Amino acid sequence: MVNLGANLAGKTADHQAIQRMSTPKSNFLSRVHFGHQAPQNTYGNLFQLCYRYSQTFKKNWDNDSQCRSSWDSDKIYRQNTVLDSLKSNVVKSNTTEY
Repeated sequence: MVNLGANLAGKTADHQAIQRMSTPKSNFLSRVHFGHQAPQNTYGNLFQLCYRYSQTFKKNWDNDSQCRSSWDSDKIYRQNTVLDSLKSNVVKSNTTEY
């Protein structure tokens, strides 16, 4: 297993914090409104992490076919989306729990 850690905006998220953010909730995909389609690949728990913690990604996924297409086909888009999700959560981590 890779030991992940991130230092974003002066805040540190260690492997356990990232794991808590990406822990799957039962039947996550069946309970989420996906606009037109569910993702073809969730890349482990990365889709759930992004959908739960990036309001921009959630809004785009629900309303923009280009977002859904990019998630499934564009590695750079997925990486940037994951980074955005981690930034959003790490910055708020002093006041909210995962």
